[in-house]
Amino acid sequence: MVRALTIRFVVMAIGIVPLMRYLTAVDASYGVALAAVGVYSAIGATIIGYYGATHLDDIPVRPSRRGRRQT
Repeated sequence: MVRALTIRFVVMAIGIVPLMRYLTAVDASYGVALAAVGVYSAIGATIIGYYGATHLDDIPVRPSRRGRRQT
């Protein structure tokens, strides 16, 4: 799961660059650019959150220190 989440974060980080270049090329106003980045971030957070919610079994957890140790 860590690898899958890393890939999604990297895609989100790389994907913002073309969006910002496009907004700069069309000379978008501040409000439009802010709204576009906000929508992009919301969609990305939804995708990553959905993945995390549907793959709960893959989330690594720390072992309890109070229980018996396995040898």
